[in-house]
Amino acid sequence: MGEGELCLTAPKVTNKKRLLFLLMGVTLIFFILIGRLAYVQLVWGVDLQKKALSQWTRELPVAPKRGIIYDRNGNVLAQSASAETVAARPNQIKDPKKAAQMLAPVLEMPEEDIYKKISDKKKSEVWIKRQISKEMANKVRELDIKGIVFTEESKRYYPNKNLASHIIGFTGVDGEGQEGIELFYDKQLKGFQGKIVTETDVRGRTLPYNVSRYIPPENGWNLVLTIDQTIQHFAEKAVADAMEHYKAKKVYCIIMEPNTGEILAIANRPDFDPNDPPRNLDFNEMQKYIKNISVKDNLDPGSTFKILTAASGLQDGVVSLDSTFDCPGYKMVDGQRIKCWKAGGHGHEDFKKAVQNSCNPVFMEIALRLGTDKFYKYMDAFGLGQKTGIDILGEEQGVVMNKSRVKNVDLARMGFGQAIAVTPIQLVNAVSAVINGGNLMEPHLAKEFKDEE
Repeated sequence: MGEGELCLTAPKVTNKKRLLFLLMGVTLIFFILIGRLAYVQLVWGVDLQKKALSQWTRELPVAPKRGIIYDRNGNVLAQSASAETVAARPNQIKDPKKAAQMLAPVLEMPEEDIYKKISDKKKSEVWIKRQISKEMANKVRELDIKGIVFTEESKRYYPNKNLASHIIGFTGVDGEGQEGIELFYDKQLKGFQGKIVTETDVRGRTLPYNVSRYIPPENGWNLVLTIDQTIQHFAEKAVADAMEHYKAKKVYCIIMEPNTGEILAIANRPDFDPNDPPRNLDFNEMQKYIKNISVKDNLDPGSTFKILTAASGLQDGVVSLDSTFDCPGYKMVDGQRIKCWKAGGHGHEDFKKAVQNSCNPVFMEIALRLGTDKFYKYMDAFGLGQKTGIDILGEEQGVVMNKSRVKNVDLARMGFGQAIAVTPIQLVNAVSAVINGGNLMEPHLAKEFKDEE
């Protein structure tokens, strides 16, 4: 090769390999990045969007209006009215100490309690005082404190105070049912929560050109009960008079339409005012007032049970209206002497007279003639030992002895209402089946639901 000539050589094989590996590496990284991007967008996308939304927006809940509860004639038993709640956005309050000083006398709260709430910068919103009057809310507005906001809540009122308190129950400060119908139909009555959405910066401060979004709440359904307010009033008076006259610890009264199972009245004593329920007592003490004993207590039915024994005996044919008996004042069963309530007994009597006399030995005899299997068959048909299905949570099911353990002496005592326990609602329902043609109904308090239109 001569002087001054340019010498060109072919690239070595190793350089080609390096370029190929570099190209493959870049391509692999490119595909990894695309895969990662796709994973973030498709798999994490929804969660990341929610997190981003929570960082640049703040939500203030707006409670729905709870449904009205009416009696069967349209009289209001429970209703809700709008009440304003004072809240705070701590990140927007420049001087929490001064704000607390201004708010304390207006809200009638300790200054320290308010300061503790509004100085907690970790929280986006905090309640200061809930369900205040319009007058109090207007006084707070006049203070014009930045970061203090308002939201509407629904407050429950019971215009008849103690009337039907065990049926209706009451709600908590959050508007959730705590007892009675308010608890059983809480989902239908409470509706769905709305909200106010505002745009904020990273510190939770409202942006200058913020566009608030109001999502209205869905109000709850109105509920019409089977209760008749007038009948309920007379039932309440009857139990109050009985409580005073007999110095009783408990009194109850149930009035039911036997052909439909509609409850017209349930009255218990002691009772309470659902506008101000006994929340600050211990559990057992509180239950004395709010417990619906007509549904939640197992009681010895005594002579009221004889109606069921008589109906069972007549249905099975072990006794007729013309059957005769002799009552010496007691009956011997399994070597035990079980007395009649009348000393010396009722003597010779037919079945109709025995029912009129409420003669214990006659009802013992009917139960023994039926025998354990048949007696239990009728008790089961009358719904004893099982819940009636009434729309009140916490219903008891009574106490019926295990059939395999029953002796003749137990059966005899059951015949006149001992050695067995029932709830008052069970007994009323069973007796209704005796007089309505033998149909065991399902007692109920709800008649129908209605919307606002």
